[in-house]
Amino acid sequence: MTLRRLSFSLLLFSLILLVFGRCTPPTNIEGLTVSASEYTSSQNGDTLKVIISSNEDWKATTNFSWLRPNMEQGIANGRVKLTIKVLPNLTDKDREGTVDITTESSSVSIKILQQHGDVDAAKYQYNIPVIFHVLYNKEYEDELIAANKPAEGIEYFPLNSSALQEIIEEINKIYEGMPMEPQEWGFFRHPAYGQRPFRNLNVKFSLATKDPSGKTLNPIGIVRHEIEGREIDPTLVMQDKKGGTYHEMAYPVTEYVNVFVFPFASQGGDGYITLGIAHLPYGTTENPIQGLNTLDKRIDKFDNYNHCAVINAKVFEPRMQRRLPLQDRAPINTIAHELGHILGLYHVFSEKRDDSGALTNETDTCEDTDYCSDTPSYNRYRYEDNYKIIIGSGRDALTREQMISLLNRFTCAQQNLLSTNVMDYDWTYGDRFEAQQKERVRQVLYYSFCVPGLKLAEPSATTRSTQDPVPIVSSCSTVLLK
Repeated sequence: MTLRRLSFSLLLFSLILLVFGRCTPPTNIEGLTVSASEYTSSQNGDTLKVIISSNEDWKATTNFSWLRPNMEQGIANGRVKLTIKVLPNLTDKDREGTVDITTESSSVSIKILQQHGDVDAAKYQYNIPVIFHVLYNKEYEDELIAANKPAEGIEYFPLNSSALQEIIEEINKIYEGMPMEPQEWGFFRHPAYGQRPFRNLNVKFSLATKDPSGKTLNPIGIVRHEIEGREIDPTLVMQDKKGGTYHEMAYPVTEYVNVFVFPFASQGGDGYITLGIAHLPYGTTENPIQGLNTLDKRIDKFDNYNHCAVINAKVFEPRMQRRLPLQDRAPINTIAHELGHILGLYHVFSEKRDDSGALTNETDTCEDTDYCSDTPSYNRYRYEDNYKIIIGSGRDALTREQMISLLNRFTCAQQNLLSTNVMDYDWTYGDRFEAQQKERVRQVLYYSFCVPGLKLAEPSATTRSTQDPVPIVSSCSTVLLK
């Protein structure tokens, strides 16, 4: 080979190395670095973007509920854009939080400073995502569909996103103090219906649009899970522990309200049906809420139980609705009621707590047990006795006077009161709250770490709970019509 040809070959080889070298991704990242280690955000919130470079796999963590990284981990030898959502500051103080990026050998803290402002926390509207986990048996569902009789007004269809959206919209009207008049949903207007005010809790529920990984839900707000049995004991769902089937279905409680819908195996006793059951939330040591247990740490799931509300799917069946007070209004009132429990509200009538921590109305007493003095209490035990006598001849035989009697409550103060409160049930309009109930819900939203939404406080390192607390459970059973 001549010298000229050798030189040309060497030149060609060098060009090839140069071209292919430029097309190869860099792999010479050394250590862990971030594009910036400190950011400032306004009171209204922000979306921060951080470039992370690392030669090792990394994790992103934070103990601050107002900081929301869009991913929890990244892989080695790459540059990744991490997005941190900063939620609005409802407090009257500047605050500081961190997102920690850690690898096996090093760590970096990203500090976020947020200014305070003049945001009125009481006027802030909470938007709470709800995810419905529908547990269904295909054979049972097919039987219900096959038994439809449109001419008789019996048309069952599997619960879907569209139906849930309509229900959520009606519930939002209640929580925003703008419900429909009774005549609009096919029921008469009691003479005393307009005497108590409607209140806006500044709470809005929405069907969840994304799952915990950020994947878009299609359809929104609902995940269907096929089951083998036709019915499930609701305690199995609510008491399911870490690693259990139902526990694993649940989304993080700090971001979503989990509602499980399925046919209940237990019906609440002869002549009764349990329509819903819910766990109540927790207060904190520094910001206690009367009647609630305490939890001083932020937690996505409780290992010892499945924090949720459960709804009896039979409330959606037309044949069952015919045996329920207010019939097709029952699903709306039931879910609105159970969401009230999730937000810290008790029943307005007298009840007691049994040895397991569950609430029961099987007490022949007349006491104020809901920690709200402006919700007149009544003896539920005696009301049910009167209820059974009135409906003994069947729903079709009820007179207007009897229906008015079923809607009235004889309070502990020996007065007749029309039942309109969301936290009552059976014959009730169930479409409004009292002032102290509103204040109680706002306190739960501000300070409970197991309810979605902005907080006015952060978990305290000196008072963090070392164990999962015992939940308070509220069950709601109604007497069936004949």
